[in-house]
Amino acid sequence: MREHQQRWQREQAEKEKKLAIAAAPSLPTIENGDFSQPPITKNTYKYLTSDTTTVPGWNFSSVLLNQSGAWGFPMPYPNGEQCVSIQKTQELWTNDKMVFTPGITYSISFHACGRNCCDKSGLANPIDIGLEGKTFYSFTPPVSVWTKYSATFTSDSNVGQRISFKGTWTTSDRSSAIQGISLQIIDDPKVLEKKSPPPTATELTQPVQATPATNAPIPAPIFATSPAPGTFGSGTLPVPSENAML
Repeated sequence: MREHQQRWQREQAEKEKKLAIAAAPSLPTIENGDFSQPPITKNTYKYLTSDTTTVPGWNFSSVLLNQSGAWGFPMPYPNGEQCVSIQKTQELWTNDKMVFTPGITYSISFHACGRNCCDKSGLANPIDIGLEGKTFYSFTPPVSVWTKYSATFTSDSNVGQRISFKGTWTTSDRSSAIQGISLQIIDDPKVLEKKSPPPTATELTQPVQATPATNAPIPAPIFATSPAPGTFGSGTLPVPSENAML
């Protein structure tokens, strides 16, 4: 029986190894998710429009900040000195089209904070997150507090797709800041499949019995006797400067 048990264990280990190699899910990387590149002067900001080259990894139609007192987001920022602010209907897209494995649940994590300014509402800019513009998560961060978010999503296609962050407020001036964006895999169904249990001692050792002939005596079954196996402030509008409009 020990020989049968060892053979089953070897076969099971080989099967799991091949499955892991063949079905490893794709986990894309968010480039420059903390917006640390390029570094800009402390306490400044820069408006960028449809810019795919200034900020590595991103198509920017929003505002790049470095510890800006004018924008009033609480400091220090949770993931370094720079962040992006999405004002009104501005947008932010990844430059790269990333491949996601169908059937896999992914999570996108980030910090966000609303700006208490401008329209005096005390409310932030609602943001939609999507794949190729198709929204899978919407949120409105609290003002003057950096908050950690994690949103799950799946993809039904293995064709490359971009992740987008879109501001949705249209009637007045509201902004939300984002920083520290990253991706994770939450679960892989193939890994979560039930593994077949090892055969029992009886299954390994009980002989197959032929059907006896009519009127013939039925022999008693023979069994082996081997044992079973063990078992994150508020701010005001800045005075216009070389930084352009706010």
